Amino acid sequence: MTTLAPSTDLDFYSEEVILNPYDTYRRLRDTAPAVWLERYQVWAVTRYDDVYAALHDHRTFASGYGVALNDPLNEKMKGSALVSDPPYHDHVRGVMGGPLTPRALRKHHDYFQERADALIDHLLELGRFDGVRDFAQIFPLSVVPDLLGWPAEGREHFLDWASAGFQALGPMNERALRDLPTLKGMWEYMAEIVRPGRLAPGSWGAALVEAAEKGEVDKQLLPALIGDYLVPSLDTTVSALSTMLWQLGENPDQWRMVREDPSLIPNVLNESIRYEAPSAPCPDTSPKTPRSAASPSPAAAGHSWSTPQLTGTNATGKTPTPSTSPAATPTPTSGSATASTDASDKDWPASKATPSSTPSCAKSPASKWDSPRGGSTTRFAP
Repeated sequence: MTTLAPSTDLDFYSEEVILNPYDTYRRLRDTAPAVWLERYQVWAVTRYDDVYAALHDHRTFASGYGVALNDPLNEKMKGSALVSDPPYHDHVRGVMGGPLTPRALRKHHDYFQERADALIDHLLELGRFDGVRDFAQIFPLSVVPDLLGWPAEGREHFLDWASAGFQALGPMNERALRDLPTLKGMWEYMAEIVRPGRLAPGSWGAALVEAAEKGEVDKQLLPALIGDYLVPSLDTTVSALSTMLWQLGENPDQWRMVREDPSLIPNVLNESIRYEAPSAPCPDTSPKTPRSAASPSPAAAGHSWSTPQLTGTNATGKTPTPSTSPAATPTPTSGSATASTDASDKDWPASKATPSSTPSCAKSPASKWDSPRGGSTTRFAP
């Protein structure tokens, strides 16, 4: 007798699920550790232990085949740190990771402090400010681009690029097709910006170009690798900072704790990211049947779709309340990145001009904070 694995035809990229995903996540967790998504022909790994195991097993769940639910984007992203597996992944991280070590970042402490002080002074002068536009977007749009050595021109496109990249990580649906022209424009710009001399001397980006000149990385992959620096610093960072403000507003007892003890501030951000991950789906490809899919599967092998958001319960099975206590332990999450070695149109499906009202977590101050729970854009009076 053949027993089929649990399956569902739910559309995880519908507006209804995007705006209020938690009931859907809970149903999946309660159903099985792995559920087959008929619509996209992938497994959804639903529980913490299984998600953790999948994200730490690159031999069974490989990222090198792609991390999007569509082939065109996966082809464009090959060669980036995100779309790779060891040993190549370790090599690329070694080349790119030097500026990101704690010791290297300490050299920029005064610059970070100066920018933070200026932002706080500005917000205090405003008295009342928009938590997304006036706070969460400021550092992502300035600090990382400065460290990359990015010129002044082109920065006006950052949020549109981040939105297009975020949409394209899912299936090639209406929203992804609509944003394809923006995404292609981003790759064309990335290919141009990595020419020698375009990025400021001594910057992270210039060091990466120098590494390519020395043969440490393939020059053809420079647009991909610059994207690995830039794009994760945009939409996921804006989302995380915005969510942090919203969660403090929803949990005034935690806000009082932080005001009374500023040493808890690092816990606030870590717990906020743990409680509501800024980048939920993490698709990988399995060249063999994963052991976590214990029952007979509709397909012997294929894509898996795991997400920290699917594992939002604690050991008791209850959804936890955000906490800033020193004992709170965050669940690691990963950001998104986009990259390309070819900006031509030959691999892209035709785009459509049909508008979509689905919010983006980076594109607009109203983004996803307007409607999921019926509130308005997060505002915080200092």
